Order: sequence, then C-alpha cells, then structure tokens
Amino acid sequence: MTSSKSIKSVRTAFDIIQLLSEFSNLTATKLADELEMNRSTVHDYLRTLTEEGYVINLNGEYCLSHKFLNLGGNRRKRNELFRTARPVLRDLATSKGAPVVLTIEERGYGVVLYTVSGENMQNALIHEGTHFLLHSAAPGKAILAHSPEEKVEDIIESRGLAAVTDQTITDENELQSELRNIRNQEYAIDREEIGIGLQGIGTAITDSESGEVAGAISMYVPAKKSHQKDIIDSLLEAANVIEVELYYR
Repeated sequence: MTSSKSIKSVRTAFDIIQLLSEFSNLTATKLADELEMNRSTVHDYLRTLTEEGYVINLNGEYCLSHKFLNLGGNRRKRNELFRTARPVLRDLATSKGAPVVLTIEERGYGVVLYTVSGENMQNALIHEGTHFLLHSAAPGKAILAHSPEEKVEDIIESRGLAAVTDQTITDENELQSELRNIRNQEYAIDREEIGIGLQGIGTAITDSESGEVAGAISMYVPAKKSHQKDIIDSLLEAANVIEVELYYR
C-alpha cells in the first residue's frame, strides 16, 4: 500500500516537472487544470519542489530551475562516448563548417548528447537533450542498422513508426530495406525526414569485435544541397578515430 502510494506520488511530481518543461511559467491553477488535480495538492508538490531547488516561484507562476541543467551535465560528463567524441567533433565541425551532432539511444529514443553548432543548424529542432524517434533521422537510422534485430523489433513495437514530416519512413518493410542499405554503405541519410529543409548524414559508432553500437555522429546541411562525398568521408574518418579511442586504447 505504502509502496504504491509512493510510486504514484513520484509519478505526479514528474508529471508536474514535465509540464513545466513544455510551457512557459504556469500558475498552480493552470497546472491543476492540466493534470486534473486538486489545486491545494498541486501547491503541496510545488512547495516541495521549490524547497528542494528544482522549481522557482515567480510571483505565483512556476518554472523549472537550472538545477536540471546541472544534473544533465553531470550525467553527460560521465559518459565515455561523450568525452571521447567531443574533441573529434569540434575539429570536424570547424573543418567542414557544418553542424555536428552526437546521438545515443536511450529507452528506444534517439537522444542528442552533444552538438557543435554551424551556420545550417536549426536550433529549434536539434539541440542537446532533444529526444526523437530513431527511424526519423540519419543518426537514429544508423543506430538501428547496427542494433540487434530483436532490439530493433522491440523499438518499432514500443515507439512505433510515426511520421514526423511527410518524408518520414513509416512502413516497416521500407525501413528494414533502408537499414540493410545503411549497413552496406556504412552511413545513413535522412531527406527532410525529421525537419523540412534539413538533410542529415550519419554513421554509427561501433565496436567491430563485439558489434556493440555506442551511438552515432551526424552532420546537417540544407536539404537542397546534395550530400557531398567529402562530408561522408569525413564522417566515416571521424567515426573511426572515435572508435579507436573508445575501444582499442
């Protein structure tokens, strides 16, 4: 009984946190309406979250504090792929003048772990911490292509193949065919599949001995620009450098 109540309380707290992350400052009344909860109960949660430093009260309107940024930053600093890839990706972005993104898979979603901005980056679409459907973007497809078949099937079943744009692959057979091509050519391309006007080119970071996939790196250019061979070659070269540092040293 106590355990069930505790779990429900934690879930409610995170429902409040999620709402505050999606909208600008919200009043307790607005939160209560959105969550279909008693206003005084919501006040109790907000008071506790404020006391713990996770929420800020701005004259009766509530927002998340930057403590979450600190938590995420601490988690990322402990990620070996991030530490290894960061200097390589900085050099890549500088040499090519295009934005570079490091992505990992977490709970069946793609998560943007690190970005190096460039003139073509659509900041509203791709930023650190962004979660996206793996099948909808080049780095996600690269990760799927090198993941065990059973895991891919589980991700498709649990997360679905929803369309992000009208270019997103939503047919499983078509996706599987695309993943086979990605494995053969060692890179993935999305053609406005995650955002209109944006073309992504990505390749997976893998351990050639175990087959483990750690994540993917990608670059983004305007959709009207053909994917240049030098960008693909540079991505593959950078991925190889990261893999050597990550797995063989």
